[in-house]
Amino acid sequence: MQTLPVRRGTPATSSGTRTPRMIQEKCPICGGETARLVGEKHGLRVFKCSACTVQYSERAPEVSQLSELYDRAYFHGGKAGYPAYEADESLHRKRSRSYLKDLMAHASSRGTLLDVGCATGFFLDEARLAGWHVRGCEVSEWAATYARQHFRLDVVMAPFPTPLLGPEQYDAVTFLNVFEQLPDPHAAERVLRDLVKPGGLLALETWDVDALVVQMSGMKWHKYRPEETPLYFNRQSLTTLFRPEEWTLVEYRARTKWITLAHGLHALGLAAHPTKNGGPPRHGWRDRIGRLSLPYHLGDLVWAVLRRREDAKT
Repeated sequence: MQTLPVRRGTPATSSGTRTPRMIQEKCPICGGETARLVGEKHGLRVFKCSACTVQYSERAPEVSQLSELYDRAYFHGGKAGYPAYEADESLHRKRSRSYLKDLMAHASSRGTLLDVGCATGFFLDEARLAGWHVRGCEVSEWAATYARQHFRLDVVMAPFPTPLLGPEQYDAVTFLNVFEQLPDPHAAERVLRDLVKPGGLLALETWDVDALVVQMSGMKWHKYRPEETPLYFNRQSLTTLFRPEEWTLVEYRARTKWITLAHGLHALGLAAHPTKNGGPPRHGWRDRIGRLSLPYHLGDLVWAVLRRREDAKT
């Protein structure tokens, strides 16, 4: 299998415009300098590290770009986002209760919980109703404002990690399809060592590129979006970042996620672009059958829970 050093590039976005991004000359997880070219999509190459086997985009978004990537349009028909996020509130809440049940399988009690990338706060509100003391962190101004105004939630509006979270520690920190979007995973892991209490939990819902559906789909896999998602984990690369001397992996498994038909079609690129005013697109098929829910279970979506070691030295 051919390997090659990661080369500098000047990729373009799908629209052809050049966007300033952080060049990743080394593996962002283990620092390795040798990688295999997996493929190219939207003008950006994706590499697989020869050492830790993480896959990564040749460039990661700059922190300053995140608020633009996850603006109101992202939640209302924007590319790679959702067709109408808040319209699916009942399904988001049902899914949130499932997350909380899975989290409680490893928690001794309901304590303090921080949700990073909390969006409009549906998960946080369900956690609060279940007895957790909650806080959120969200980069989208629209979503953070929604969570604050509709549910009176404590949401820090800033990219993670941020000093605005202060010195508090939490019994549980969650990243639900968020961690793989962070530009600097090592900075995030270092901060999490302090944010998660000794013995506390870190729960991630993320994607596993070792899944059969990814191997069969290649670069056509719908989650290859290297312009906004710089990291594609598997079990090996996740435990390389979250080292065993600091974290204990207590669960790692594929999970089923219920989504609406509209969301599924949108993820496959079969939905329309957002309306001019940034609101949800209106289509006959969406009004009639788009609200139907169906299980997503292709094996590429995984649930990982890590426990902060009480005897960790850092």
